[in-house]
Amino acid sequence: MGFSPHIVRLAPLICATEDATSVCKIPRTELDSHANMVVVGRHCTVFDTTGKTCTVNAFSKSAGHMEDVPIVDAVIAYDCPFQFKTFLLLMRNALYIPELEVNLLPPFIVREADIPIDECPKSQAAHPTVDNHSMYLPSQDLRIPFQLRHTFSYFESRKPTNDELSQCDKIFITPDSTNWNPYSLHFSLNEDAMTDCDEEIRQVPIHERH
Repeated sequence: MGFSPHIVRLAPLICATEDATSVCKIPRTELDSHANMVVVGRHCTVFDTTGKTCTVNAFSKSAGHMEDVPIVDAVIAYDCPFQFKTFLLLMRNALYIPELEVNLLPPFIVREADIPIDECPKSQAAHPTVDNHSMYLPSQDLRIPFQLRHTFSYFESRKPTNDELSQCDKIFITPDSTNWNPYSLHFSLNEDAMTDCDEEIRQVPIHERH
């Protein structure tokens, strides 16, 4: 039985003033803070299917929706220019839309996997550091810097080869869980619990910190 998460938008691949012929064809993964699930397209390998589907809504009712979109586990390849290695990035509970040229990765879900991620471009940071506009994967000491296409943050990724699937190091960039419920109340409850009635960070007694 499928479920129906609502995704605010799928992929703003072409802005209102951009000519359709100029769409970038570089295989890539874009950050999408308005999505509540990972979306993968043609440049990935699906390694498992959940048997679930959902209805995906766009940014407005007039833009329509897609029904019976399969939910899968998928993997992409990232070629690190600093370590000269290819890493496999695994994403669970992703929507699979094969006609998409890009993958969409919500930073919220990356943080749920305990991976530090910063969406702020270095050019906009008050005190830019290497941490800005990047994602850091501590298990492999791997930092993935983001690039900008217009106002969209992305990193280049591609479909892995068969040899890479068996030989390269694998890293989960989403929670390694069989389920993902973007409508769970615990997200907002946890956030509310962080502050007191004066909107100050709540102080946790020492005996409750473990």
